[in-house]
Amino acid sequence: MNRRQFAYVSAFAGAVAAGKHGEAAVQPGRIPEAAGLITEMVFLDDCVRIAMYDPALSAAAKTALTDNGDFVRNGALSPASSASKTPAQFALAAGRLSSEALNRQRRPNSPEARLYQDIAVMRDLTAAAGCDPSKPGPVGDLLDILHVRCRLEFHTLIPDDGSLETVHPWVEGIVTWWRDQRDLRAALASAYTSPDKAKMREFAASFYDPSHPLIRAARGFQFGWLTPADALPAALEQARKSAGYARALADATDAIRRG
Repeated sequence: MNRRQFAYVSAFAGAVAAGKHGEAAVQPGRIPEAAGLITEMVFLDDCVRIAMYDPALSAAAKTALTDNGDFVRNGALSPASSASKTPAQFALAAGRLSSEALNRQRRPNSPEARLYQDIAVMRDLTAAAGCDPSKPGPVGDLLDILHVRCRLEFHTLIPDDGSLETVHPWVEGIVTWWRDQRDLRAALASAYTSPDKAKMREFAASFYDPSHPLIRAARGFQFGWLTPADALPAALEQARKSAGYARALADATDAIRRG
């Protein structure tokens, strides 16, 4: 099945499933379990950014992280292993340890809480990029465009066994994922453009402090205004005494150091 065939099949199957289950429209207010993945992906990239400042890591370790970014992001899917590590295995292990550090600091950890944590991270990225998060554009349209591009890439993950008995349930799984993603995009767009201030305070304020020195160091590395390297120890120490995202960054840094 090539890229175009996959686009047709998945879109047709999604339309049939939506009509069958009466789900042609977005389900208002539904927040899928996948909420929180934006925070996790940004966090894993931030762990690599903090590692670049870290004098305790070797040049080889830093190269392994930067050359294998996808392995870091997929690390949560990898089992723990004490085997000798190639650069890719080191990146996988670093991603797994970092994801575990983040999960320990997610309080609360409901889909709604993770959604508002995503919003806090998105709004910080918007501000860091020089935009005004209080004047959002058509966020939903942008997410829809990104989703289409993402879905088309799924054709490369088709099972090696191309029989109908194997591919059919796989396509059904893609359709389920498609419906969840549709509802998640709607929830993200709604919360980003019109955030509930009480929920932001309840779910995000104690989790993500964009002014924390360690978060600012990561964001600075991302956008080209680097923090002095000698500021890292104090930022890490401050983060170890806090909670939420910054504490998870410090814990992940310590875990990556230990390997």
